[in-house]
Amino acid sequence: MKRLETWIYGVLLVATLGLAWSVRTAEEPEEQGAALVFDPGPGGITVMRWDGEEELATIEVSGKGDALQTWVTAGKKEKIKTPKPTPGDDDDSGSDDDDSAVAEASQPAVKPEMDVTWGDAVLRSFPGNETAKKLVESFSPLNALREFDKLDPEALEQMGLDVPKGSLVVEASSGTVTFEVGEKAYGSSDTYMRNPRTGRVYLVASKDLSPLRGAENRLVERKLQDVEEPEMTGVQLSVQGAAVGPERVHQGRHDKNNSFWSLPDSPEDQDTVFGGFLEKVLQLRASTYPSDAEKPEEGAVEEVFAVQFNGEAGPLGTLRLGRVKDDERSTDSEIVWKYMARTERTRQWVVVSSATASELADQFLQVVQ
Repeated sequence: MKRLETWIYGVLLVATLGLAWSVRTAEEPEEQGAALVFDPGPGGITVMRWDGEEELATIEVSGKGDALQTWVTAGKKEKIKTPKPTPGDDDDSGSDDDDSAVAEASQPAVKPEMDVTWGDAVLRSFPGNETAKKLVESFSPLNALREFDKLDPEALEQMGLDVPKGSLVVEASSGTVTFEVGEKAYGSSDTYMRNPRTGRVYLVASKDLSPLRGAENRLVERKLQDVEEPEMTGVQLSVQGAAVGPERVHQGRHDKNNSFWSLPDSPEDQDTVFGGFLEKVLQLRASTYPSDAEKPEEGAVEEVFAVQFNGEAGPLGTLRLGRVKDDERSTDSEIVWKYMARTERTRQWVVVSSATASELADQFLQVVQ
C-alpha cells in the first residue's frame, strides 16, 4: 500500500514540476539571455511611477552618478473587506418551523467569507535611500533575464498578464514607457513584465522590481542629513534663530581617531560635553515621515534647539529639533511631548525617537551652561 502511495505521489510531483516548467518557459523566446528592456538615454530617468495591487509609489529623480538623488512619495492602499454574498441571502421565503430555528441556532457561528478590495493609499513623502538610488540605476539601462514574443492568451494568463498585478511608468530623456507587471516566476521572485506597445514580455530580476513593493518602508532614508563630521569646521547652536554661545571649532578633523571639538578661545582643550552631544545629534534618525493628515500645523512645533553645521566654504546645513504636545498620551496632570526634527534633506518636520530627543534636550542645557 505504501509503495502505491509513494508511486502516486511521485507521478503527481513530476506532473506538477512539468506544468511549472511549461509556465516558466511558455514559448521559446526569440532571443536567449539578457535582453534590453529600457534605455533612459543620456539625460537619465526623471520619474518612476508604480501602481501595484496594494501600494503606490512615485520616485522623482535629480542628478546623475554620485550626485543622483531621489524623492519618494509612497503608501499602502486601504484594505477594504466586505462579506461575500451567500446563497439564500436574498431569499425572504424562510420557514417558520420552530425546530429548524432551534437547530440553526445551535450550530457554531461561521465567519463569513470576505471579498477584499483596495481603496486610496495613505501617502508619505521622503528622501530616497541607497536602495532607491540603486533601483534607478538598475533601470539605466534595464536588462531582462529572458525575453518572450508572440505569446498566446493562455501563456499571458499563466504569467499574470491577462489581468496585470500592477503598472510601472518610467519617464526619461528617451521618452515615457509604460509596463504591465504580472506574476512572479515559479520558484523565484523574478517577475514577468510586458510592454503593451510592442507586446514583448520580459522576465525581470527581483532586485529590479521588488523595492517598489512596500516602498514606504524599503525606500525611506532615515538619516536626517548627509553632512559628515570630517566636513565640518565648526558648529553653531541656536534657539529660535538666536545664537547660543560661541561657535565650536573642529580640531584635527581629517584624523578621525584624534579629532575633537573645542571652544575658540581654548583650542587645545577638548570640549567632551559638546563632543558627546554632537555625536548623539548626528545619530538621530527619522522614525516616521508624516502623511498629510499627520503633519503638524504651521507654527505648532516648538523649537528646542538648532544645530548649524559649517564648512570651509560656509554653512553645510541645519538640523532643528522641536516638539509638539501628544494629545493622545497627555493628561490633565502631565504633558507628553512628541519630538520632531527638520533638515534641508527632510524638507518637513519628521518624527524622531522621543527617548533620544529628550536626552538631547537635557544635554543641550548642559552644553550651553
